[in-house]
Amino acid sequence: MSNLIEETKEIFKKYDIDDSKSLELEEIKKLLKKIAEDGDFPCPGEKEIAQIFKDYDANHDNKISFDEFCLMWNDLKKLGED
Repeated sequence: MSNLIEETKEIFKKYDIDDSKSLELEEIKKLLKKIAEDGDFPCPGEKEIAQIFKDYDANHDNKISFDEFCLMWNDLKKLGED
């Protein structure tokens, strides 16, 4: 389990370009497009990315915190396994 947490932290940190300890919509776009390029799932369009962002922004602050990201990343990993 520890490896999964470390992997998630590394990915979060890699895409937290401005080191704000949260991911904004543009950072999430880069992440989702990169994952799609790697062939894990089809690249979502702009509307789908905005909806994904909205779905995981639980406190509606227009940022994805690490905790929110953990939920999103877990779901994305499941999607990639299907």
